[in-house]
Amino acid sequence: MITLLLILFQIMTTVLLTILFPLYVLFIIWANNKSIPHSISDSWYILGSKKPILKYLFTVWCYVIGALILSYSSDDSFLYFLGGMGMFWVGTYTYFKIKKTENEYIHFAGAALTILSCLVALAISKIYFPLIVMVIGTPITYLLTKKNKTHIFWVEILAFACIIIGLWLK
Repeated sequence: MITLLLILFQIMTTVLLTILFPLYVLFIIWANNKSIPHSISDSWYILGSKKPILKYLFTVWCYVIGALILSYSSDDSFLYFLGGMGMFWVGTYTYFKIKKTENEYIHFAGAALTILSCLVALAISKIYFPLIVMVIGTPITYLLTKKNKTHIFWVEILAFACIIIGLWLK
């Protein structure tokens, strides 16, 4: 019975990740006059320029995504805990372009920690496809999108798509 509840909880969590991630991304593209931002984190600045209170939507979104990833840590890998915590760092250290301090390093370290720990956790669970796609897809994505300076955005999209697909395969 408890196993069934855990499976249902993980399905619900994966459904939420599958809905919330693209919904937010589509919202920031719409808020950015239907153009691709430099990165998803730039939505803090984009939304703040529209209405200052909206910039906190990015932080809330990061916390929700982080909590959803964190919920997998009760499963078979401590790495999901690290991934969730990385998203909390990303959401907390948002104003790294305004205030050039350690915020920038913590923000980027959080993003890298989230992506890498989730991909490695999936690989430990014998789900190698997301890691393989990420390793092959990152340089290709960079080369295809660096000219219009949206490469970080597309690598983030690739990373989260790989993670979400991997969680569905789990």
